[in-house]
Amino acid sequence: MSRAIETDDQFVAHLVQPPTNSADDSDHDSTYSDDDSSSTVNLEGQWQSFDGIPHSNDEPVQNSKDRLDAEHTLILLVWNRRLYNATVIPKTVLNVGAGTGAWAMHFGRDHPESTVIGSHSALCQPSWVHSNVEFQLDRLHQPWTWRENLFDFVCVGNLNHNFADKEHVCTQAFRCAKPGGLVEIHGSEFVIRRNGGSTQGPAYHLSQWSRGMYDGLTKLGRMPASASDCVEYMRKTGFEQVESETQKVPIGDGPADNNLEPIRALANFVFTDRLLPITKRAFVDGLGWEREEVEVFSALARNDIWEAPCYYTTFRIWGRKPALTTSDPVPGAPVTPDMIPFEETLAKIGDYDATRGALGAGYAKR
Repeated sequence: MSRAIETDDQFVAHLVQPPTNSADDSDHDSTYSDDDSSSTVNLEGQWQSFDGIPHSNDEPVQNSKDRLDAEHTLILLVWNRRLYNATVIPKTVLNVGAGTGAWAMHFGRDHPESTVIGSHSALCQPSWVHSNVEFQLDRLHQPWTWRENLFDFVCVGNLNHNFADKEHVCTQAFRCAKPGGLVEIHGSEFVIRRNGGSTQGPAYHLSQWSRGMYDGLTKLGRMPASASDCVEYMRKTGFEQVESETQKVPIGDGPADNNLEPIRALANFVFTDRLLPITKRAFVDGLGWEREEVEVFSALARNDIWEAPCYYTTFRIWGRKPALTTSDPVPGAPVTPDMIPFEETLAKIGDYDATRGALGAGYAKR
């Protein structure tokens, strides 16, 4: 039976309404998990937390799920509703960092001939699934529990949000892929740029936020990876025919554009809704800021998105595990101008500690 085609406005209209948050929801977000437990594939109720972050009730958990679902919808819109970029006709598929399971469910619906396993570090997927889709729990920072040479296609979801050790992810995906199988990595960068690529001028606090996120997460052992980093990780692991593509995600206000408006509206919702929870993790735990300082700084950064049209970059990197009959790897795609390493960009941004000092003596550490 054919389905009616939704417009992009219909696709996102129900997601851009203001969320209902509990009083302490800002402290609970699935972006970063505390990966301390043993690897497991149990399916039912083993953890009373969402991605390793304890919750006192179900409401913060549901809000975190809503954020992940909204982000999945946003990424689909940015990529013109393409679930993946690699050219593949897979029978066996693994989706690691599956989040709420939206990608795996979508893939299973579109490919009924495939068997799809979605894996995440918390039980946050739907109870009803397509007959060809299965969800498993796994501590993915440890050696993965699947045997070697098993999957035709491995898709890694939301790399910078879900994984601390990016090279470990590439190594494990390589091991689990069949010879000749494909691995694709999806991710988003934390660097916010003005249209034209600059990190200077308006949106000053937002630029400082980018640098602070990078430094804070690096101190926590979760250094964010850029698109160019992922290309190098995959080549180093042994993948051949490594290709890459990036897309800009517009945020803030911008010129009237019917094609971009649904994307911008949803991107603003996703970014502003997640800003404080993820900033607290990087700035409080990583940089040693006080919580009150972070709340003020996050508000300044949030206001900055309306000062000038801005964007961040989302990327997809894919490559093939050499077939048993293949000899030398095929050179991969070159790094494009949109794939500038983080360090080169962030070095041009002013010190966020200067802004911290200006927040007031009442907040500054003594």
